[in-house]
Amino acid sequence: MEEKLFRIDVEGPDTFSRGSTRRSALTDLPSASPTIPLFYFHLYHHVIRYEAPASVGEKKLEDLSYDGTISNGQMKGGLGQLVDGLYGEDVFDPRDPSDAGSRWIGWLNESLPGQQLDITFEFDSPREFSFAHVYVNNMFTRSVQVFSSAMVFFSLDGVRYQPTPVRMTMEPDLSRESARNVSIPLENRVGKFVKIQFGFLAHWILISEISFESGEFQ
Repeated sequence: MEEKLFRIDVEGPDTFSRGSTRRSALTDLPSASPTIPLFYFHLYHHVIRYEAPASVGEKKLEDLSYDGTISNGQMKGGLGQLVDGLYGEDVFDPRDPSDAGSRWIGWLNESLPGQQLDITFEFDSPREFSFAHVYVNNMFTRSVQVFSSAMVFFSLDGVRYQPTPVRMTMEPDLSRESARNVSIPLENRVGKFVKIQFGFLAHWILISEISFESGEFQ
């Protein structure tokens, strides 16, 4: 049975004033625009935990609300900013002392093995997935771009993954720095664990939110 979704239309100026203001995915949204990408926020995520490398190099780009453990550079066993329904602003400068924090989590390619970013989500039960939605930054003048590729792997036990992942490639966008939602079709694959492997186009990947469209697997 397909779960209920809130449909969200987000728009905003190309450049926001700097600050720690948060934009909720569910409230205080401006009117829709045909040029603004659509994304979805689930009433129930069904995500019970996720694992990812801890951010290094910029304190303000860490997953500040993560409630699991952080050991040997890895976040494990918890939930945090990636699934809290709050979206980052287009422009964020961690060097600005007036910026108290951000809604972005950042990863530096040189700090990761193989220069790829792996994020694994565990769900409360096996589910059939139609889309993953990734809200990503593209401040290319500050060495931040959308990911170059995404490979999505599925598993029922978190150990053995399907040998053939879903693949998606991205072209660089050097004309528009605004953040955007990227929707990855998941071909109705089934799993209890979903691992997304991102490739880099620049030094940094900044992600604010990852959500899924899925239904119960029967």
